[in-house]
Amino acid sequence: MAGPDVPLCGIREVDAGHLDLHRRIDTFSRLWKLGAADDALQTSLQEVREAARGHFEIEIAVLSGYGIPARHHRQIHDGILARLDTLLEEMAAGSSHQRWFAVLDEVEQIFLDHEVMEDRAFYALLTPPPQDGRLAG
Repeated sequence: MAGPDVPLCGIREVDAGHLDLHRRIDTFSRLWKLGAADDALQTSLQEVREAARGHFEIEIAVLSGYGIPARHHRQIHDGILARLDTLLEEMAAGSSHQRWFAVLDEVEQIFLDHEVMEDRAFYALLTPPPQDGRLAG
């Protein structure tokens, strides 16, 4: 999930958050492929969740800074965090290697869908204003 597949918007803080999330999901994937213990996978998934929470706060602040209503986007973020919390709870007692793969697959899909569908919908609105202060158009 890393590299050129990461959609970028040109806003440093948002792009850095997406890259960090993908890096953490890649780490989760590598741990699963290496057959890591449940506690290592649980810790890695928790790190993905915490990185997402921090990134979502930044993303909402950026949207608000551009005057873009962020209520709906915040609700989407809240839903993602709730799903990650549910997965963390479900996996807390340990699980099979196959079940962890299903969790990894779902986490990858959650973030891919969110970035491609919801985030890209507002990227055109995040074009930085011209340096001379004049509005384009």
